[in-house]
Amino acid sequence: MLRVGKLLGAERVIFGEHTVSSNVVSRHAFVFPYGGAGRSETVYDVSVSVRNVDVETGEIKWSGSAHFSSPITNPETAIGLLTQAAVSRASCRIESGYEWKEANAYEKWGCLKKE
Repeated sequence: MLRVGKLLGAERVIFGEHTVSSNVVSRHAFVFPYGGAGRSETVYDVSVSVRNVDVETGEIKWSGSAHFSSPITNPETAIGLLTQAAVSRASCRIESGYEWKEANAYEKWGCLKKE
């Protein structure tokens, strides 16, 4: 790919890769005296990595990764969101007084100026 980038006149090439693993989760509920019910669903662990590589030297200029902290049910949507997060994380200027904030149940992810 670096050779193709060089032939096309590019200075850098961005590589991205994702990993998706699945697991079937069963949930059951019992209500006495009426019995119970259950269902199963497939959940996914998804992660994305990106890196920007110099075509001439092969040096990695920047890289980033992102993943969700718990399994999800829609990996196709997650890959796009995680790619955006990985690029944003890679471009966060930590050396200029910023910090990367991981997403949690109460806050969004992002590159924030340190207080």
